[in-house]
Amino acid sequence: MTCHIKKELTVLPSVCDNMAKISIPSIFSVFMDIAAEHAQILGVGNDEMQEKNLFWLTAKTKIKIHRRPEMMKKITVQTWPEAPERIRANRYYTLSCGDEILVEGKSEWAIIGTEDGKLHRIDEVFPSEIEYYGNKVCDKPFSRMSDNFSDSEEKGTYTVRSTDIDLGQHMNNASYIRAIFGMFSCKEIEDINITEVEIHFKAPCFEGEKLSVKIKKTDGETMISMIKEDGRTAVLARLS
Repeated sequence: MTCHIKKELTVLPSVCDNMAKISIPSIFSVFMDIAAEHAQILGVGNDEMQEKNLFWLTAKTKIKIHRRPEMMKKITVQTWPEAPERIRANRYYTLSCGDEILVEGKSEWAIIGTEDGKLHRIDEVFPSEIEYYGNKVCDKPFSRMSDNFSDSEEKGTYTVRSTDIDLGQHMNNASYIRAIFGMFSCKEIEDINITEVEIHFKAPCFEGEKLSVKIKKTDGETMISMIKEDGRTAVLARLS
C-alpha cells in the first residue's frame, strides 16, 4: 500500500486573494483536504475513526512559500505521511507546477479519543503494510513559540462563528488561519511579504467564544496569539 497521493487542481477564483493568487489560508485548506482524502484511502479516515471513537487532531502546521500560483493555473498537490511515532506523526505536502515546487508544508498530528479526550497510539491505528515515501520537505524543526503576550498589542477580537465549526464541534483548523489573516489589511499582508507561516493549536474553541488577538514583532517575524476569555492560549502563529 503506497502512502503517497497526488492530484491535479485548478486555482479557481474562490481560493484567490486580492492579488489573484491562491491565498495563504486557502493553501492550508488545500493541504487539510488532501490529508483527509488520503486518510480515507489508507483506511484511517473519518468514518473508520468514528467507529473506534477516535479523532485526528492537528497539533502544528507550517508552510514555506516559494511562489504562489495565479488564478486559473493548473497545479499539483501531493501529500504523504512519515512513519508514525507512538503518539505523534508528521505529514508532508507540496504544491507544484511541473517540476517547480511552489509551496512546501508539514503538519504534526495526533489521535485523541472522542469519549475520554486522551491521546491514542497512532502506530496501533495506521495499517502495518504501508510503504512509506521517505522524502521530506519543510523539514526544519517546528519553532518554539512563547505564549507570553502580556505586553503585546491587541490587534482586535474575533468571535467564533457557526461557519467556523467542524464535525468535532469546535473551530476548524483552517478557520483559525482565515481569522488571523482577516485581522490584517491587504496592504499589511503585502508589506509583511510572507514566505513562511507556522501555527500551533493549543486549546479548542467553540461557537460563540470571543478570542483576543494579540501581535508582537521581533527579529523580522510577526508573532500572533489568539487568547480565550478564560486566559488560555488557543493558538500561536508566526508569519515571516
